[in-house]
Amino acid sequence: MRLAFNKGKDRIINSMGMTEQILRLMPGKNKRHTIKRPILKEVETPKSATDTFYEATKEILPKIEESIERTLLAKYIDTFGNSADKKEIYEAYMVRKDDLEKLEEKAEDFIASPSNLDPFEPIKVIRKPLTYDEYEDRENMFYSYDGEGLSYHTFDTIGKYTIFPESHWKRMFPRESPGQFDHNDFNRRNIYALMCTEENLKLTYDLARKTLPKDRKIDYADLIKRSSDMKEILKDEVMFVQLYQDFCLDLLDVMKERDPKGLSKVYDSPSIFDGVVGILLRELRKKPIRNFILYQPTRKKIMNDFTDMLEELFESKDIFLKELKDVIELRRILEITLTKADLGDLAEYSEMIHDEKKYKIYLQGHQKYCFHFWRPEDMREYSLQGFKGFNTGCFVWGRSGSGKSGTLAYATAWAHENNWVVISIPRARKFTDNRVKIERHINGLYVQEQLAKELLEDLRISNLAHFEKMPVDLNIYGKMDKTGVHDNELATCHTDENGIKYFREYDPKRRVWNDAWKEHLTEFELKQITKDTPKMLERISHFVKEPKTLLEIADYGIEHPEQATCAIAEIVHQLYNTDEANVMVMIDGYTEWFRPSEYTSFRYANSGYFIPPHDIAIPRLFMKFDGHKIRNGVKICAATQESYFNHKVTPEMIESPKCYNVEMGPLHLNEFRNAVRFFQIDGKIFTDIKEWRIEQMHMESQGYWKGLYESYFKTISHFDYEKRE
Repeated sequence: MRLAFNKGKDRIINSMGMTEQILRLMPGKNKRHTIKRPILKEVETPKSATDTFYEATKEILPKIEESIERTLLAKYIDTFGNSADKKEIYEAYMVRKDDLEKLEEKAEDFIASPSNLDPFEPIKVIRKPLTYDEYEDRENMFYSYDGEGLSYHTFDTIGKYTIFPESHWKRMFPRESPGQFDHNDFNRRNIYALMCTEENLKLTYDLARKTLPKDRKIDYADLIKRSSDMKEILKDEVMFVQLYQDFCLDLLDVMKERDPKGLSKVYDSPSIFDGVVGILLRELRKKPIRNFILYQPTRKKIMNDFTDMLEELFESKDIFLKELKDVIELRRILEITLTKADLGDLAEYSEMIHDEKKYKIYLQGHQKYCFHFWRPEDMREYSLQGFKGFNTGCFVWGRSGSGKSGTLAYATAWAHENNWVVISIPRARKFTDNRVKIERHINGLYVQEQLAKELLEDLRISNLAHFEKMPVDLNIYGKMDKTGVHDNELATCHTDENGIKYFREYDPKRRVWNDAWKEHLTEFELKQITKDTPKMLERISHFVKEPKTLLEIADYGIEHPEQATCAIAEIVHQLYNTDEANVMVMIDGYTEWFRPSEYTSFRYANSGYFIPPHDIAIPRLFMKFDGHKIRNGVKICAATQESYFNHKVTPEMIESPKCYNVEMGPLHLNEFRNAVRFFQIDGKIFTDIKEWRIEQMHMESQGYWKGLYESYFKTISHFDYEKRE
């Protein structure tokens, strides 16, 4: 059987025709796919033709007639807009039907009317008593009722719900929830609940390994002096993650110390950034370079050598390299110089005979090990398949209704519980759907004052405790302009005759510059631009010159919406560079920023008049997948299928690098059963669903949330009030 498993998951491995993928769904330790009814029925004697005809006329035909009658009733009720009217009509129908069934046989000319029917009696809801198994199932459905305890979830928690108090949920998502939660889940009884799924659990397992610099206490000098066996040390997942995070911080420091013009786009891709760190970690196994990597000054020197090589490739090839494998195809070996004197007081532990040595790092060899993302065995065992970006974040994708938004909501709740700062954007599309006023800045970007103010208010509510005590680093404060563009980015911009910097690019396909529209401006428009220029050059740092906490910046941006975008940019810049707390950036509907917005402008006549999201201030600030540039944090984004018909958004469509993507899978039968039972408690399902029907719905929906809604609501009446439990 082991040999068969090694030959592919689709190979038949036993006489029953089962493959590896099918066997994974069989009952296991955690009982995620349990059949709760007898599979084989008792043998029954065949019925005669008379009995079959009698059964059809007395049982089957009345049900068909009732189904047709209910369908017509539902269509009629749908013509009313008020829910109270709908319920009143339905109850009147049920009363009349019940009274007609009680009538004795009358004359052929008898006509039922209010005068000869029994007086109206309100319908009483008869609650069906639960069996012991049903009671036990419902008790096992919930993990906690106070919105806490996500940090203690285990694999036995998969399929269980966590109930959040309304105040707790509204603190995490003050204005709206991710996905369709507000529309489909929370609109009936305001029960705010999330199910723990396998993807949710494994993702938060990876995030839970991250620590702050003040909590990491690695004695690098002791490791050098003891000539420790780094192979064994790297097998420890705690030490591995701490070393990885320290190396990432050093590489970020190297980036800050270099010229931003030369460094432009070199480390924009997380694959290259994490690839450099991963190579250095694997080189720790080798002598004599391991002690030079453990010693921070020489480690930064080696990182500078890597950066010099990358800058040279970017400039010479004039291309944008997205993954480390693209770099390795062009440069297979990196030669560096190891100097014993660079180790300072630890020079005697250099493990070198000579004072200087030329050392070669064979890059191609590292690509063969897990795409240069090697991790200890314990991490690989409990991580999501194909996901290795625990230090950067992930892009969550999958078919419509697969639970992408639920994963983001779960990760957000987990981050709040663990005292993280969370920047939450539950609906990315609202920044591109042309529902609010938009204003063009002189640098070519567009500002949405109303949406910026709302986002700033949400950030303040969700992270008030952090904003009150988190200090502002004045060394990096005041670098953002009114549209949230950093001065280092403006340094690469074009400057006009008035000294104003703006983004200018050449479109080789249409053979035109993106600012060609300036030649067609009228004299009135030129005067208006000149008049508005001084106001557009204002920044929040001109008014709040030395803020002590982030709360001061947020409060000023809320009170002055024209500076709200700049306030958000300054807060994000501070959070990206803080060591005071871990930071999570959560964006749902991320793929909406990779298609044209609904805003139009004559300046984009060559591309259909639609303004691209990267020219709108807020989307431009967040649309880069740059979680690796957060000193202590991650960025988690999710695709949306809401406005895409009959196709699925994949990571390749937005050029998301490998090893950073999480595909949502279906629910197992036990989890699906819990979802159906919870929908009954929540009021979305009014009928008592038998076990065979749950299994049928699981098959029809393939275990996906959207399929669950469609499988139930398209086949069962919405109006079975008399059977509600």
